[in-house]
Amino acid sequence: MTVYRFPRGFLWGAATAAHQVEGGNRLNDWWPAEEEGRLPHRSGEACRFWDLYERDLDLARRFGHNAHRLSLEWSRIEPEPGRFDEAALDHYAVIVDAMAARGIEPVVTLHHFTSPLWFARRGGWLDRRNLAAFEAYAGKVAERLAGRVRWWITVNEPTVLAKHGFVTGDWPPFRRGRWDLALRTIRAMGRGHVLARAALRAARPDAMVSFAHSAPWIEPCNPRAGPTGWPPWPATSSSTVCPSACWAARPGMCSTMWRSTTTRAWWCAGRGADGRPCSAGTVSTTITGPGAASP
Repeated sequence: MTVYRFPRGFLWGAATAAHQVEGGNRLNDWWPAEEEGRLPHRSGEACRFWDLYERDLDLARRFGHNAHRLSLEWSRIEPEPGRFDEAALDHYAVIVDAMAARGIEPVVTLHHFTSPLWFARRGGWLDRRNLAAFEAYAGKVAERLAGRVRWWITVNEPTVLAKHGFVTGDWPPFRRGRWDLALRTIRAMGRGHVLARAALRAARPDAMVSFAHSAPWIEPCNPRAGPTGWPPWPATSSSTVCPSACWAARPGMCSTMWRSTTTRAWWCAGRGADGRPCSAGTVSTTITGPGAASP
């Protein structure tokens, strides 16, 4: 039996997002959407990590964790443009100190899906002026916490936020089918990462800074098809794996189809003759015709 040994100092832990666990985060763009019933769940008081962090960290230590990734709720720290809540920053410093006291390495995320309501109303990531606001927020956090924290995540899963906010449209700002805005959001968050990384490194040169990237394992439906020799689409929707997402809605529209090996779902991408983007599908039928192409 092969035994794999992880290197000494390897960080084992779990991750949380502030809005999911802290409770009472009323000043971000998700809270009003929850109250209006536009999201399936209300965060409410959540599990009250803001108040019960010591109990939760005790549990983590008992599980053998030596690291924990938590996010900061930007809307707590900067409830209004340019006004930073020193008490909120102090409380986060106390939480980080509680982690250190238990031998738990803090890994801190600056932005985990939620944004201050004022940031969202000002155009969110799509408004270039807001990048300066994110940079200032990162600098303020670095000023307070960089001495305590070496490991940082600037933005969490930009592609996921862009997909749900602008493609499937089931997260704020609830824009559906806007691939153009999704790509602009990803690019803006990338720029935000660069700015935040510089601010963190200015405060702590040895800071380890990255972003969290969602990278599902995918493979082409037809791995033998090259970029110049794509096979034709099946003639009928019964021959395609994507009837509900693409084919039945607008026949012949999809230019690319992928199979996810992790979710066993089929995904379509591209535009049809009508210029409208194809949406992702999660249907489980199998290919019976020559199928889809590999980009």
